[in-house]
Amino acid sequence: MRPVERGADPGPFTDYKHAAPHLRLRLGDYCSYCERQIETHLAVEHLRPKSHDPGLRNTWSNFLLACVNCNSCKCDTPINLQEYLWPDVDNTMLAFQYEPGGIITASVGLSAGLVGKAQETIRLLGLDMYPGNPGREPSISDQRWLRRQQAWQKAERYRTGPTGLRGSACPYCRRGDRTRRVLHLVGSVSWGCRHAPAAPRSLRRNGARLL
Repeated sequence: MRPVERGADPGPFTDYKHAAPHLRLRLGDYCSYCERQIETHLAVEHLRPKSHDPGLRNTWSNFLLACVNCNSCKCDTPINLQEYLWPDVDNTMLAFQYEPGGIITASVGLSAGLVGKAQETIRLLGLDMYPGNPGREPSISDQRWLRRQQAWQKAERYRTGPTGLRGSACPYCRRGDRTRRVLHLVGSVSWGCRHAPAAPRSLRRNGARLL
């Protein structure tokens, strides 16, 4: 899950839907959670549901962008922001890792508290829905797992191809961490290099630490 920067409030807004062009300009046409590029039906998502916090209905700091699937899974679940990890606040690139088949898990090495938050975030958004996961089978219309699987397979083809990673511009990706080397190449879902030496130990950005 890539971190995002919402930027300064361009409002005020009388209708949250009017924030959509500003969010697309700053965040791109991507779901803030599953990272798929969505050119249509990309909705303004309320971190804290407007049904529970109507005062935040038109508040810029409560907005992200979400696809239909992530939005539907999160729905109007009452949210305590401190119980989850968020791409606009936390360094979510370090919090989650991607496994073969497009499965998302909490990153190895996190503290027990952060593992719990990462797992709760995955469950809240339905990112643990994939075929063969008992009780968490995706609907026919939920293709998020398939897109991650396809992205992984694409990265594997690059990794094992004639040139492999020899042409990679990133020296860290040539070192040998298989999973991260593969993910570095999956540009189709905007994953990037997660392991440059300057990467902070803290998951919380903007000064406040989680570790």
